[in-house]
Amino acid sequence: MRRFINRLMLLVVKDRRASSAEKERQDKIMGEAIARTRPSASPDTSGQWLVLQRSLAESRYPRPHPAIRPILRLSIGVALIALCFVGLYWNLMHRQPEVESYVTGRGQQTHIALPDSSEVILNHTSELTVEHRSPNGGRGVGLRGEALFRVRRNGTPFIVTTDIATIHVVGTEFNVRARGEALEVGVVTGTVRLNIVKNGIDSSVTLTRGQMALCAKHDFPAPPSAFSLRDYPGWLHGKFLFHKTPLLSACKEIGDRFNVDIRLSDPRLSNETITGILDGRNAESTLAALCGLAVKNLKYENQVYILY
Repeated sequence: MRRFINRLMLLVVKDRRASSAEKERQDKIMGEAIARTRPSASPDTSGQWLVLQRSLAESRYPRPHPAIRPILRLSIGVALIALCFVGLYWNLMHRQPEVESYVTGRGQQTHIALPDSSEVILNHTSELTVEHRSPNGGRGVGLRGEALFRVRRNGTPFIVTTDIATIHVVGTEFNVRARGEALEVGVVTGTVRLNIVKNGIDSSVTLTRGQMALCAKHDFPAPPSAFSLRDYPGWLHGKFLFHKTPLLSACKEIGDRFNVDIRLSDPRLSNETITGILDGRNAESTLAALCGLAVKNLKYENQVYILY
């Protein structure tokens, strides 16, 4: 046994990777290990071998001083806390807001590219809210006013919510007008579903290309009707397309488009309806065409256009 230990000690001493100080430490430890392994009668070879292994391990990987351990624990804790704060700061600075809003004023229009590559063209005096984390897993937007949607098909539903109804689509192009007490939905391509549930009755309608649905607030939608796709929607082509539109609503639409004030001389004219196409290049020509369509006269006083 002593011969084996002596040979092992020589191999350790000849280790080229150890420094001179390490060699001296190993020599000292080896001597102590050999002294402890001297048997009185019959040597316990296994016990001696364990003692030698333990001594070698302690010499190569010395235990840290007990006073240093609390400092190490504190340093690790501080580092972990710092990493947590860095991660939280990064998340707050770079995360996308859950709801994002786009607003247009009188005489304004804007183009919006959604994260799913769908497109929205927002008409004047309108507001679009985009839900980036829709609770139902779909793609959701809210609309007040008017907008043309070009929805990219990706297998998940696209939902437009208004004060009157919701519109469900997958991939299509359609125009939504939700102003005042009325909703108008016209489909350019694809298929949309106009969902309205009132008093427990589902009166939803499905619209396909070239179909339009009108619905008054707190009422059921009218049956779908066909319309001409030429120059639809008119506001994108510099025109006004009116279909059984109250005269007051038409005046407000023209006024918001050109940022001018238009009034009716007699409130009883408000409920008169018009149907037709008006050239919308400027306020004067549009109002002249409106008067011809509605058989009314026009005057301009105190920066206000008055129909009578």
